[in-house]
Amino acid sequence: MQFFTLLVSLIATVAATSTCSDNPAFRRFSFGGIKGLIVSDGPAIFTENPFLVPDAVVRRSRRASFRSVSPLIGQQNVAIIDLPDARVMVDAGSVNIPEFPQFRNAGRLISNMKAAGVEPESINAVLFTHAHGDHVSGVTTVDGKAAFPNAKLYISKVDHEFWTQENVPNLKPEVIPNDMIQALKDIYLRSIKPYGGRVVLVEANGKPLRGVTFIPTPGHSPGHSAVRFQGKGEALFATGDSWITKADQLENPEWEFFIELDAVQAYKSRIKALNGAARRRDLVLSYHESFPGLGHVSVNGAAFSWTPAETEFMGTAVKTEC
Repeated sequence: MQFFTLLVSLIATVAATSTCSDNPAFRRFSFGGIKGLIVSDGPAIFTENPFLVPDAVVRRSRRASFRSVSPLIGQQNVAIIDLPDARVMVDAGSVNIPEFPQFRNAGRLISNMKAAGVEPESINAVLFTHAHGDHVSGVTTVDGKAAFPNAKLYISKVDHEFWTQENVPNLKPEVIPNDMIQALKDIYLRSIKPYGGRVVLVEANGKPLRGVTFIPTPGHSPGHSAVRFQGKGEALFATGDSWITKADQLENPEWEFFIELDAVQAYKSRIKALNGAARRRDLVLSYHESFPGLGHVSVNGAAFSWTPAETEFMGTAVKTEC
C-alpha cells in the first residue's frame, strides 16, 4: 500500500512539473523501407472563401468533415525523406511573404525541424511541386539567405520558365489581380536567388534522383508536378496542390480554387492524380490537409474518400522535458 501511494505521488509530481504544453509538430513514418518525417510549417488561414463556389456550399462540406468554417484553416505539411543517396525535402513552407497574409502564422519549418533533431545543413535537395510562395519561400531565411546551404533546388522546367518570364501573363484576369501574379513571380525569384546555379530544372516525368519521379499535374500552375517516391513495394505520392484538402477538392473535385491558372486543366489533373493514387494504393502526402497530411485515397462514386494513414513509431514513455 505504501508503494502504491508513493507511485501515485511520483506520477502526480511528473505531471505537475512537465513543461510539455504543445503537440509535437512533426510525425515520423515509413514506406517501402524508406523513412520519412512530416514537419509542420504552420497554418494557412483564409478569412474569405477561396473556392469559386457559394459560401454556403463550402460551409456545408467543411462542417460535414468537422473542419473549421470561419476562418478556413489548412496546413502546410513538409516531407523530409531519407533516400539511400540523399536527404530530400518536398516543398518548403512560407517565410516572409507579407503579400499573402494567409500565411502570416506560418514559417515554423526550421524550428520544428530542429525540434525533431534535423538540422537544415543535412538537407541535400528540395523538390518543389510548383513555384507558389507557400511552397518555395521557406528555402530562405527572413534576411534572404539560403536556409538549406547544402541543398539543390529541383522544379519542373515548365513551371520555372513560366514564373521567370520577363512579363508573366495573367491567365485568369477575371479572378486573379495582376499584382498578385507579379507578387508570385517576385517571391519565386527572391526564393531561388541565394541558390545561384543550384536550381535544377526537371523535364516532365523526369527522374532527377534515384526512385523519384516528377509527374506533371498542370493547371494549378502551368508546370505543377506531383512527386512520387518508389520504395520496396510501396510508394509515397506527394501531391502538392493537385487538390487542397479532403473537405473541398478531394470530395468535390469539380470545385475551382481561386488561384488555379487553368481551372479546366487543374480539374483534369486532379481526377487523374486521385484515380492513380487510389488504383496504386499509394501512401499520399497532401500538402494542405490536416496535419500530418498522410493518407490513402479511394474512389467514392464521382468523388473520392480520404483515409488517414496509420500512425507509426509511437513512443510509450512519459516525457518530462520538451
